[in-house]
Amino acid sequence: MDPTIRETGIWKTTVVQLACCASVYECPEVGDYVERALNRGSWRPTIEYFHAVDAEGASGDRIELACRLWTGFETPQDHRAAFEQLLAVCATSVRDTRNGARFRPTQARARALLAWMLWCTVDLEAADSAFTAAKHEPRDGDNEREAPPELRRALATLHRAASFAEEAIALGLPSFACMQVAVAHAAARRRFPAACAPDARDAFPALAAFHDRLALAPIEAWMPFATGKRPVRAAAVRVCAGRGCDIQETPAWPFSLCCGGLCPAERKPWYCSRACSWSGWQDHADDCRSDEPVSGKGKGREERASSEDDAERARKGMALSLEQREADDLKSEACFTAITKQTQSIRAFRNFDTEVKESIQEYMASAFRIENMKNRAMVQPMLKYWP
Repeated sequence: MDPTIRETGIWKTTVVQLACCASVYECPEVGDYVERALNRGSWRPTIEYFHAVDAEGASGDRIELACRLWTGFETPQDHRAAFEQLLAVCATSVRDTRNGARFRPTQARARALLAWMLWCTVDLEAADSAFTAAKHEPRDGDNEREAPPELRRALATLHRAASFAEEAIALGLPSFACMQVAVAHAAARRRFPAACAPDARDAFPALAAFHDRLALAPIEAWMPFATGKRPVRAAAVRVCAGRGCDIQETPAWPFSLCCGGLCPAERKPWYCSRACSWSGWQDHADDCRSDEPVSGKGKGREERASSEDDAERARKGMALSLEQREADDLKSEACFTAITKQTQSIRAFRNFDTEVKESIQEYMASAFRIENMKNRAMVQPMLKYWP
């Protein structure tokens, strides 16, 4: 792992939340486990303690201890011990069949954390470099080149992480970590097509469903890369106005949904204006979804007048849309200023009070619709607090 991540403290305060679930509010007990473990300071769990809590059936405590080992990450032995304990949690059978549903969230969270751990150990940049170097090596006759060992190991690890993510999804946890593993797995297969096994969509149908519903660019922009690089906010996804496409922007979700190339429309959606593609296209959807813009050529006087009225209404609508976006900009800046003052001494998102949580949610919803680079840059400081 890159030492810059360990030194910043971001890893110890937020990564376990991201690994365990999409939000700590979905399963707050995991956040409590991690917080207690982190606050114990010099306390070090032992393998004997793992066996003791396992005898009592406290699988949640085992997740806590594994998180403590993983977040410390001081030695390779810690990493292996944490991984082995989480594997044991996943392998543990449900002891009480009458309350089997009670154990499913624990099993799902353990698998999601395993998927996250495996994904974080993959150095895609090293694999990419090895693959690039191998492409320029001379061939012996017509024999196919074998994939470099670094690439084979990276793909095998991603494949295993995807299998854990698939199991977590099957257990009812469509977590943020599972999305990250799915995207990384698919991205690696697109990056190294000559050295990949069969397509991930065939091997992992549940992960394929994530790719069908979510755009790749926004998710990649939010992935805290294990290489230590700061994530870059990708351009916001526009609303699809294609004929027959029912996928629209959903501000309540962190990632704006789009058709992702799966729109049933037979042609590329046409927008009457750039502003229309961002907001307000429902008001004049007939114009937006036509192959060509409305024109008065060849029409009678009444039809031309009607077209002019429609055009005037469209211009007014675009003006109102621009005014609304400017108001959103000002509102976002005010929210950002208020949030920044209250987040100086807060370690993670789950410690915010209710008012600040609502402000962040309101700010993030509006920030996704902002075009100028200044406000895009304002999103960056919030990445480490947003689950």
